[in-house]
Amino acid sequence: MNRAQHSTAGDFIDAIADSVTERVAARLAELLQTCESRPHQAAPAQPVYLTEKETCARYRFHPKTLQAYRREGGGPPFMRAGKKILYRADEVEAWLRSGGNGDAAASPSALTNRRARRVAVQEARESE
Repeated sequence: MNRAQHSTAGDFIDAIADSVTERVAARLAELLQTCESRPHQAAPAQPVYLTEKETCARYRFHPKTLQAYRREGGGPPFMRAGKKILYRADEVEAWLRSGGNGDAAASPSALTNRRARRVAVQEARESE
């Protein structure tokens, strides 16, 4: 493309704009074909964390029941985040499916609980 071929500066700018538009459209078409040919991979699901209040509402527990479970160490696995108590929804559901008597100490989030850690250390000592 040469400016001498165009009569005015406006014609020259229009020719450049047309050329750029064609190149961008061609590149976008290539990229679209590449994206469509790849299988779509969903992002891994992030765990859903529930507060004590949300857990009570969702699974119809009384707050005192969850507090007693935490104190006695037999309830659904939980973790502490500062002053908050959090439950992973999938772990609560697994605990409920097990009849409400699953081993809370075996859960990854429960290992943050002092009592669960103490139980795990004690079981390790007994197995030696």
